[in-house]
Amino acid sequence: MKNCSVYKKSLHNSNIFMYSGNTLFCSKECRQEQMEIDEARENKMKFG
Repeated sequence: MKNCSVYKKSLHNSNIFMYSGNTLFCSKECRQEQMEIDEARENKMKFG
């Protein structure tokens, strides 16, 4: 069973949005939320 990476909700018979390889999301907004988290984490590592 596949689940959303953020909300852990089942993606059975739903649209699936992907990001960064095999990371699955339940919506474009959910995927965008993770992308923003990753970008902030990268910036923190680069700029302290």
